[in-house]
Amino acid sequence: MKYAGTISAVAGLIVIGTGLWVVGSPFRAREVRFDATRIKHLQIISNQLSDYWQAKATLPETLSQLNDPLRGVTVPVDPKTRMSYEYSHTSDTEFTVCATFNQEGLADEIIGPDMAYYPYGVDDPVQAANWSHPAGRHCFTRSIDKDFFRKDVKNID
Repeated sequence: MKYAGTISAVAGLIVIGTGLWVVGSPFRAREVRFDATRIKHLQIISNQLSDYWQAKATLPETLSQLNDPLRGVTVPVDPKTRMSYEYSHTSDTEFTVCATFNQEGLADEIIGPDMAYYPYGVDDPVQAANWSHPAGRHCFTRSIDKDFFRKDVKNID
């Protein structure tokens, strides 16, 4: 009887340790959520850059040019560091957006059976592959298809 408390405590620690091993630590889950948010932000920025190009036929020099209170557009920042994402453009239709990721994010994890584990909400393998990334700093290069985003301007008299 005198060892019952010790046995219970050890059993409890084993259960907690096994649980953390199976589902991961809260710290890791937090880091994965930060990465998921970074991908969502880069997708938003990419869409806003496409909209900007469609309206102006060129890309902005800086991300801050996308901010537009009238349209309710504010460029997102990194959820952990609160720093701006990196952006550059090499032509009027090609740009690069960069972020620093905590964990590797591969397409099979992004669309894997456990969406809660890597919650990008992407269920298309091609789309998921477009946002796969290693741990650390990674850049995504995107090109705007002039034919797809073409803006036909018609004079209305």
